[in-house]
Amino acid sequence: MEEPYHILAGIECHLGLNGSFMLPTCLCFSSLLVLVILNMMLFYRLWSLEHTARTVESWQTYALSSGKLPQTASEWAEILELQKQFHSVEVQKWKQILKASVELLDEMKLSLEKLQQGIMVAEPPLEPE
Repeated sequence: MEEPYHILAGIECHLGLNGSFMLPTCLCFSSLLVLVILNMMLFYRLWSLEHTARTVESWQTYALSSGKLPQTASEWAEILELQKQFHSVEVQKWKQILKASVELLDEMKLSLEKLQQGIMVAEPPLEPE
């Protein structure tokens, strides 16, 4: 005989022999699934941040190795203005990445708190013998 089940966050949660829903187990698996997805998103954002940093570093190395340095004050001023613009764009990107990372960490914190509450609710109280 096949046990009845419910689907919670893509995970089949089977009913126990007595027909009780195994909520703690399903809650744990669902929370872990959410945490894994959030961790993957955070890892991707950190990887893209490192990739951007490497790209900037290689661009600066290339610019210095080309040997063409500005000769006049106006050329230097133009380069300085370009660097300021580039810097402000990079600062905005860093702010967005940090904001998104903090939001993901907050979501992860909430998920862990819900998981902890679910585990605490699921634990039966100990009866004195």
